Amino acid sequence: MDGKKKKSIDDEVFYEKENCKIEKETYRSIKDILNYTIPAWLENGGLSIQDPVLRIRLSGDGRNVGRKIKHVMVTFTLLNNLLNHYEPDYHYTLILYPGIESYESLKLATKLLIKDLNDIKTGFIDYQGRKWNVELYFSADWKFMAMCLGHKAANCDAFCLWCNCKKNTIGYINPENGDWCISKNIEKIANNYATTPGYNN
Repeated sequence: MDGKKKKSIDDEVFYEKENCKIEKETYRSIKDILNYTIPAWLENGGLSIQDPVLRIRLSGDGRNVGRKIKHVMVTFTLLNNLLNHYEPDYHYTLILYPGIESYESLKLATKLLIKDLNDIKTGFIDYQGRKWNVELYFSADWKFMAMCLGHKAANCDAFCLWCNCKKNTIGYINPENGDWCISKNIEKIANNYATTPGYNN
């Protein structure tokens, strides 16, 4: 340690500094984007009235845009649109802000997005009055996903984001025999992360 005070999530100085960055954030409402794009998706066959489900995949990552400048971006795409999963024109930016990937700054930046997702997760009604069921998915690299989940480092004992295995049991897990399954419950972690090994937040 270099003797400097480690900043905590409750540190007012940290929040003031991060809020200055987040004020430069750009946020576009996922509901507005859906209302704008659903007619086009219906027209080109990416969506169907006969299968009124929006399969929304959220993604995020940080990147260097200069020697000392970093940005964090959160995007979404529709998994219904099978032919265009990898086309950049079909990935829509929701959040863009200057700064590093950290749990605290992302928590501040995603407040409006979280509110919108809570509004639509039980169903989305578009401008035409059509109701769409919503399935939410999330994918990212390990670092971003672990950060969003409040997970500890990749070298901690309870390293896995999906199951409760430990480092000393890695050699005993055999997916071919059906030994591996997703056993963590995100609702349980959200309600009380301290009861699940490997989480800081």
